[in-house]
Amino acid sequence: MIRQTTCLSAGEAATVHPLELAWDAADPLVLTLRFPLDEDDDLAIEWAVARDLAARGVASWAGDGDVRIRIASLALPHLAVIELRDADTGKWGQFLIRREDLEAFLAATYEAVPAGTEAVDVDHALALLLDTGGGEG
Repeated sequence: MIRQTTCLSAGEAATVHPLELAWDAADPLVLTLRFPLDEDDDLAIEWAVARDLAARGVASWAGDGDVRIRIASLALPHLAVIELRDADTGKWGQFLIRREDLEAFLAATYEAVPAGTEAVDVDHALALLLDTGGGEG
């Protein structure tokens, strides 16, 4: 399941960016935030986000690690803020997204795989965690 939307980077030079919200029923606990870097959509920065963190964030505030999601403010309740921390630099990026876009996307994922019914293939998840990207095994 994929939803194309846009976000606004917060900061000195606020810029509108394309944003792709992606989810796969085979990995139901994870949403992917994909920020394309070129018009051909070949290069992108992707962030894996826990589905329940996103759901809690559009309702109030969630996250205390490298990903935080919250309602923008009482004055701007129709916007959500997604904050992402670059592990290499320690710098935070803030992106504003229409809250209804994220809520609608989440609702569709919960309709497909309701909370509490998620099944995870432990062997597959472990293989992904241990995969070093090829090379010598």
